[in-house]
Amino acid sequence: MESKINFREPEFFNLGFKVYGSFRAILIIFVYILVSLLLGFIVFFLGISFGHMEILTFGSITLYFLIYSFLGSWTMPFLLGNNIIEKHFPIIDTGAVMEVIYNPRRWKGLEGFMDSGDDMGILKISDDKFIFNGDSSDFVISKGDIESIQFKNIGHRVLWLLGNGIVFKLKEPVSNISGFTLYPRVGFTLPQYWRANRKFQTNIKTLGLKITE
Repeated sequence: MESKINFREPEFFNLGFKVYGSFRAILIIFVYILVSLLLGFIVFFLGISFGHMEILTFGSITLYFLIYSFLGSWTMPFLLGNNIIEKHFPIIDTGAVMEVIYNPRRWKGLEGFMDSGDDMGILKISDDKFIFNGDSSDFVISKGDIESIQFKNIGHRVLWLLGNGIVFKLKEPVSNISGFTLYPRVGFTLPQYWRANRKFQTNIKTLGLKITE
């Protein structure tokens, strides 16, 4: 079977969606910060009103900011819009919703800056091939055309919290693509995402592909 990759213009996950997603994430983070600071300052002024409790009240501001940081990290998949993405792909096994990053990147410039991925879609794995049906790309990659895989952390754009994506290196370029990275785009909280990612990695490990460091 011959491997192939087809590209087309995005229908849903286009520039407008990326702008909306970036604005949505910034707005939610702003609300988190605002609520944490308001709660902290309320405790601060209450402390001043009832006595000299500056140290305690300043400590409360720090505590609420730490709570914000925890909530922001814990709900990172929600901040990244995973709930919107899952709704766009109404399937039973939501763990199959994947983001793909092509090498070289398909989207560069502003679009590449706003989103670390190139497309999102449904991944199906059979005994001899990977089938991806995305919003702006599709591919069928034969297992025999994959030179190796690597488990690599997704990186600083998500504070290293989402863990590893899986990098696929092809033996020969397909449609000028030398490889691609896949990772799930599911879950409302980090534990939900981690479970889906572990399941995906376990499935890949059973395929007998060469794993590199």
